[in-house]
Amino acid sequence: MEIRMGLIMGGKSAVAGTIEVRVGDRVEPGQTLLNTETGKGNRPFKSMVAGRITRICVEEGSQVRTGDVLFEYEEAADGSGADGREPAMDKNAAPCQDIKRMETDVAVIGAGPGGYVTALYAAGQGLRVVLIEKDQLGGTCLNRGCIPTKTLLQSAHLYDTFRRAGEFGISSGNVTVDMDKVFDRKDRICGENRRGIGFLLDSSRVTVITGTAQVMPDRAVMVKGGDSAYEIKAGHVVLAAGSRPVMPDWARTPVCMDSREALDSRSIPHSLIIIGAGVIGMEFAFLYAAFGCRVHVIEYMDHMLGTTDAQAAAVIARTAKEKGIRIDLSSRVTRVLETDSKEAVVFYEKDGMEHAANAEKVLVAVGRAPEIDREAMELAGIRFDKKGIKTDGNLETNMEEVYAIGDVNGRIQLAHAASAQGIQVIDRILKRPKGRESVIPSVIFTSPEIGSAGKSEEQCREEDIKVKVSVFPFTANGKAKIQGESEGFVKLIMEEQSRRIIGGVVVGPDASALIGCIAVAITNNLTDDGLSGTVFAHPTTSEAVWEAAMGLSTGCIHYHE
Repeated sequence: MEIRMGLIMGGKSAVAGTIEVRVGDRVEPGQTLLNTETGKGNRPFKSMVAGRITRICVEEGSQVRTGDVLFEYEEAADGSGADGREPAMDKNAAPCQDIKRMETDVAVIGAGPGGYVTALYAAGQGLRVVLIEKDQLGGTCLNRGCIPTKTLLQSAHLYDTFRRAGEFGISSGNVTVDMDKVFDRKDRICGENRRGIGFLLDSSRVTVITGTAQVMPDRAVMVKGGDSAYEIKAGHVVLAAGSRPVMPDWARTPVCMDSREALDSRSIPHSLIIIGAGVIGMEFAFLYAAFGCRVHVIEYMDHMLGTTDAQAAAVIARTAKEKGIRIDLSSRVTRVLETDSKEAVVFYEKDGMEHAANAEKVLVAVGRAPEIDREAMELAGIRFDKKGIKTDGNLETNMEEVYAIGDVNGRIQLAHAASAQGIQVIDRILKRPKGRESVIPSVIFTSPEIGSAGKSEEQCREEDIKVKVSVFPFTANGKAKIQGESEGFVKLIMEEQSRRIIGGVVVGPDASALIGCIAVAITNNLTDDGLSGTVFAHPTTSEAVWEAAMGLSTGCIHYHE
């Protein structure tokens, strides 16, 4: 029988060092047979079997690769050790695994919205697909991001609606929140979605492997998971590993948490400092404030919500203030301390002075970084920088037929962008003509929501594009008033010469749904007439889009400045 080299992560080979056994020696599980040197340092290779060595197949100083035969042995009777007793297993023993070899058309690494959609789409086109995920199906979006966050926000929105019930002529009495049940609902929805994805992959005959994957220089994919190891020969490889929260050095204290920990906390602190007023930070600010938490947001930049439309951001700043959310801009956090009472003190510089703020917990939301194993990428020869894996216009890396999609390529950190990129890659693999450039809408689930698509007014100014802008407020929309949510507006941006709609912003009720209508208009090169000539149902919030389109020509019907 044979003892083979286990999976070597991150490199092509290892160097055999000192051989610790001789022919005829009895060995037991956990006993070191050989010392090896890899790109990640020295490590012992330990036996996982009991038996007698009959042949040594490797020499000291030689190169060994994954799957190479190192020793031959005779199995001990009844699996016992040299003294006939059942040997104790060494929990740290390196597995001696039989490498399962597979061939496929497409290997996808990462089962988030980029990876699993790519796998399903490829399988639907008749390709053989292997999908590799080291954690749970659905990735960050389903398990620690989009879905759980929005589930909690929906509970917060309903709670807020109940507290405003008197405005609608309804007496709701004393409304209380059971946070355990709120989080149970979140977990249930995430679980249902994971099972749904699993069913779709299974019914599409996608092979799913749980484990950590490594692309080798010859484009083979090595996977190690538990006691199993695989070598996958794929015609095409798609990297879709996603991203992770950034935690600065000053945040490495028990009172600080990232978004993943916040979603698993199952409780609402009485006070919270959020560091970062970007999309994630502000969504959590409204979430915690709705449940009665005192929220203080500290932002390094002189504005909130990144590149979001300034008028839309101003609406959010105003509603945040109304809900008691304090926001400090142009503020640099210098350190975070934990007090004897286990509360947090955040020190930050603003206007040339040092300030201090205290709270029960600190949520760090200063951005996300691509999930990249730097050493593995270097050893594979795949180029990357701090933004992500480098790709060309076809999302292909410098390694032929190896692609990178979603957060890991650092282009757009949005789940639906990752899905769209995955479909783009499969169409390229199938040699289909390249379609028009995708318009990727973005949505921020604050209160009210913000949706945007296409070019912003600032981009148009920078690119010297002459445009006409129309804004229609929700205060003039009947359905928004009915819903008691008349804050905000619809903005359309039209290129003057062609009269094409090239950008749009919605802040207000149903913004997350309405922005899709504007994205369709931009993608299909619709003019203002294309929108204003369309009949929108009444009474709906979508009429605000039609009114904004009318404002680009004859003027809004239900609003005059």
